[in-house]
Amino acid sequence: MVGLSKSLLFKGPRTTTNFRVLVNLVVAAALITSMFGLWRVGNDATREIERLAIANAESSQWALAQSEVEALKLLVTLNDARNDQSSIDTAVIRRQFDIFYARISILSSGSVFQSMRDRPEVANAIRTVSDGLDGILPIIDGPDDQLARSVALLHDEVRDFSAALRFISLEGIQEYSQLALDRRQRVSAVMFELALIASSLIGLVLVILAALLLQLVQIRRSTAELSAAEDRLRAVVETALDAVVVTDRHGVILDYNGAAEQIFGYTKSEAIGRRMRALFLAPQGQSSGAKFSKKSVNWFSNSGIRQVQARRKLGDIFPAEVATSSAVSTQGEIFVSFVRDISDRVASEEALRTARDDALAGEKAKADLLAVMSHEMRTPINGIVGSLEVLSDSNLNSEQRRFISAMQSSSRMLLRHVNSVLDISRIDAGDDVALKDDFLPAETIANVVRSLQGQAVARGNDLNFKVLTDDVGACTGDPERIEQVMLNLIGNAIKFTENGSVFVEMERLPGSDIVEIRVIDTGLGIASDDLDRVFEDFVTLDASYDRAVEGTGLGLAIVRRLCTIMGGEVGVESEEGEGSLFWVRLPLPQSKSRQFADHALDGGVSEILCDVLLVEDNQINRLVAFEMLKTLGCNVIEAVSGRAGVDWTKAKAFDVIFMDISMPGLSGLEAAAEIRANAGLNSQTPIVAMTAHTLPEDIAHFREAGMADVIVKPISKARLRQVLIEQIPRLSEVDVGEDAQAETLADTRKELVAMIGEDAATQLTRRARMEIKRGLEKLNTEKTSDRECTNAEHLHQLVGIAAVVGLSDLRATLLKAQSAARDADVALMQSHIAKAQSILSQSEESTQTPVE
Repeated sequence: MVGLSKSLLFKGPRTTTNFRVLVNLVVAAALITSMFGLWRVGNDATREIERLAIANAESSQWALAQSEVEALKLLVTLNDARNDQSSIDTAVIRRQFDIFYARISILSSGSVFQSMRDRPEVANAIRTVSDGLDGILPIIDGPDDQLARSVALLHDEVRDFSAALRFISLEGIQEYSQLALDRRQRVSAVMFELALIASSLIGLVLVILAALLLQLVQIRRSTAELSAAEDRLRAVVETALDAVVVTDRHGVILDYNGAAEQIFGYTKSEAIGRRMRALFLAPQGQSSGAKFSKKSVNWFSNSGIRQVQARRKLGDIFPAEVATSSAVSTQGEIFVSFVRDISDRVASEEALRTARDDALAGEKAKADLLAVMSHEMRTPINGIVGSLEVLSDSNLNSEQRRFISAMQSSSRMLLRHVNSVLDISRIDAGDDVALKDDFLPAETIANVVRSLQGQAVARGNDLNFKVLTDDVGACTGDPERIEQVMLNLIGNAIKFTENGSVFVEMERLPGSDIVEIRVIDTGLGIASDDLDRVFEDFVTLDASYDRAVEGTGLGLAIVRRLCTIMGGEVGVESEEGEGSLFWVRLPLPQSKSRQFADHALDGGVSEILCDVLLVEDNQINRLVAFEMLKTLGCNVIEAVSGRAGVDWTKAKAFDVIFMDISMPGLSGLEAAAEIRANAGLNSQTPIVAMTAHTLPEDIAHFREAGMADVIVKPISKARLRQVLIEQIPRLSEVDVGEDAQAETLADTRKELVAMIGEDAATQLTRRARMEIKRGLEKLNTEKTSDRECTNAEHLHQLVGIAAVVGLSDLRATLLKAQSAARDADVALMQSHIAKAQSILSQSEESTQTPVE
């Protein structure tokens, strides 16, 4: 198979080619360097030879020595003429002078002596001799008789030149000796360079020889790898389950594997040389399946997998997948196509599609039936609920009211189940579309939390809501569906938590429009195996949940659907026995409407005014104080015991601490003393006592113990406002509401209703009565005379509970019982306890809301 896999076939040649290029570059660089070196050394040698040639031609050293010899000859001739005046030969004297003068002229102007003349002392000596000769030249050139008379003068002049000529000769010898030495050294250096370059050329030849040998080995290895790759590729292609068809750029089939023979029915000899499109592609319109025109099927493009209608030799049309890739071979550009018969897969998909359509039709029929049945059931249920409401307003005895209460509870439960089914049906039908209204998410969730406070208190739970970031503000979204989501999530957390806590937190994720809302509880938790299915329809987890809590298992399914409609998501994290965390992330961009710019929660304040620590062991008292402080703009941290309150003061600084006096374990006074002694963050923080003790000596004792102020229960918002302003100086300039006189207990009841709603207030009052009733029954069973102090403390707690929910008559009677207990008057205490129990019974008979 030629050219089927570019990466395999060309892996070896590419490596060899790269290696060859590298070797050629190295050899070329070495050759260029060697040629440059040879040229440079040859040029230096030529210059040296020329210099040597020039020096020999002028015979510089001989001429230098000869000038002194000619001077001596001239001196001898003049000396002979001086001694023998009769035989003076002027012609001889002139000839000797001319020879000597020529020698001196060579010294003065010859180029070979330039280096000597560059030396000042030699130049001065040559100039002295030349000037002297120029001075006697008129005598030499004059008449013979004048020359004869001047022989002695000429002899003395020439003799005076001897010392200068000797100096010139000696300096010349020294100079030319140095020049000869320098020439020898240069010639030696040139010869060394020639030897070095010759050695380099020999080394280069050896390196080139080694490179050629290495290249030969590499070529042989690459050839072997290429051959092995071709064998592997051929084996892969021949054993492939998919048809492999190789074509040229014109679509003519060049090669063809065995799988192609089985799929298309043509033998290899029948297929090779024919056009692939005409042979295998089904004509347009021949199949009832998807249609593919010739223009839409480009067999020679690298465009991934395409689905086409192919044709077998017998004319059968079948769906196929084709993937085509181009490659380069010795035959030029080729195209390799992998063709897979997907008839079975298409048939399976069609069967699955049919089954899905049938299932959807069945689900729609079931949903329609449930919707119709649920809708038809609402009418009689509403009739039952309305009739029970009317009947409950009539004159009934306590037993009849219990039956009416049970019937109302069951009918409301049934109506909630029917409404859940209707919600599921409406959402699945696609009738719900998310709204885009401007609203305050914090206000919406706070209202939900407020409405569910009664349920939380009934199950002994703390329910708190907190906004963690300041950038949530007003948003654009669907407040009704968010309210429904929160009702389901918070209600679910309350149902599965008893005597625990439920926290609701909200924050905007950094740098986005996403707001995350978390509902955290300390309840039963969810097993890890059940986490993936809690949002499915009609899932109620295990049987123990079913026995403990009623429900259809649709609440979380509705939450998931509503979050999807709003473009958000919901999830859960939980550990069995440790509680659960449900989170909702919704796209809630900040509103651009100016009407929400300075809006605050109804009945609240627009900003947090102070940080408050509330230390109260009684849940009812703590709930009421928490709501009042929150509406006054306080960020409230709750502590359920004196020890917990001390721990909080070590971790966070507060503006004021509200401390209950009578608490088990570490009392309020002991906790306050420990906070002062710690010298920590809150050693100077005002601590305000909250107590039901009303005697002047008790209040004075609290102040002496270091309490900044004392609030006598029942707690009122006006009294809390007054204490905050007095204890936190900066709040004196902040509007925290109108000041008022301390309200009566009836006003306390109204304020409680305004804060948490009528239903929640009724539930809280009912719970308070039950706690007081159990407390009085406990006192009746433990009426020994050695428990006066314990009885007084227990009655003090009951007085506080009655004051918080506005039970004025009951509180007054309990105060008298407390006073009797302090005086150790057991009989009087029992009398007041009996009267308090009578008041409780009368209030139960007179209430219009039966206990569920």
